Amino acid sequence: MQALTLELQDEHEFISKVNSYLKLYKDKIISERFNEIDSLKKLLTIIREFVSNCHHKKEELFIFPYILEKGGDEADLANEMITQHRDLEKMENQIEIYLEKNNFYDASKVLNDLVLLLDSHIEKENTVVFDYAEFIIDDEKKGELLDEMIKYEKDNNNYCNKNKYEKILEKI
Repeated sequence: MQALTLELQDEHEFISKVNSYLKLYKDKIISERFNEIDSLKKLLTIIREFVSNCHHKKEELFIFPYILEKGGDEADLANEMITQHRDLEKMENQIEIYLEKNNFYDASKVLNDLVLLLDSHIEKENTVVFDYAEFIIDDEKKGELLDEMIKYEKDNNNYCNKNKYEKILEKI
């Protein structure tokens, strides 16, 4: 039996690590002595580029269509995950706008919402959505989807190069 979601779960571990760094900034950002704005912006870049433009796209292109096809509560769950992807993108954009305007109070509020949503989102995908996908997608289709995900990563290497983002994180 092939596992379709192992790499996505591994990416979730990395994303959780990024989120733990974001949590460090959510309260510090409104401090008068906050001087780590460049580091925060690098973390937001990882969220925008790797999380939104690679990880979420792979889920939406290669996992969720099969869950949506089944209908019912499972389709509702997949739609909820897609909606949360868009919400996370909006929050990341809002934080960047607030930082550009030196509106650290509102940036902190949105950052708090982002880290909470990201934690719950990852938990639900790992414990419910991915388990369901593994159950409903047959092994032959999993093999095809894994090949398609590898091709997607190669075609979108500018966003899907996790090593690049791990190096950014190491320097923060």
